[in-house]
Amino acid sequence: MKYFYTYKIQFVDGYYYYGSRQSKVDPKSDVYWGSPKTHKEKWNTTHYEKTILNVFECGEEMLREETELIGDKYKTDEFCLNQHNNDNFSTLGMVYSEESREKMRRAKDGFVPWNKGKKCHTLEQKQKWSDARRGKIHSSKLSADDVGEIRRMFSEKPPLPNVGQVQGNGRVLTYERAFSNTFHTLFQITQPNLYNIITGRSWTNV
Repeated sequence: MKYFYTYKIQFVDGYYYYGSRQSKVDPKSDVYWGSPKTHKEKWNTTHYEKTILNVFECGEEMLREETELIGDKYKTDEFCLNQHNNDNFSTLGMVYSEESREKMRRAKDGFVPWNKGKKCHTLEQKQKWSDARRGKIHSSKLSADDVGEIRRMFSEKPPLPNVGQVQGNGRVLTYERAFSNTFHTLFQITQPNLYNIITGRSWTNV
């Protein structure tokens, strides 16, 4: 049996990546974490989580949703790590000749994975990430009332410190980031999840 699904990789610093996947195992058991062409170092240096968005019966539906998810975010949103939209292009269903298959097999000989030799995260780093996420729930487990309360509170624009100031990473702290940093524990979700709610990146139907 084949599974077709879309997913989102959400990094703790707000960056994200949309992808699609054809898998032989149930998506919840699939250990695939994406194959970005650029920003590969992000997957090695920044803590992230993978969320299964939808499961489909065929690849065409899967790619159609991926196209809609990415939209023009790769051009307009600095936090989107997708470098292009797939425009529904797919190699699903393509048939290769035996000659082509043999060329692909030879091309793989001596192939060295891009992350071979990279340093693994230390136990201390993993423990810090684990501690930071302890007690948090995924935003998908919130109720519509919870989301409404979050957006109502955000609309009131309570005063927050350091908004507009340049941070250690060289970026100016926006009100949205300051709000997420300040109130995410109140709703028991992570900062990126709260940010996605108030900016309309998630819970779009509420």
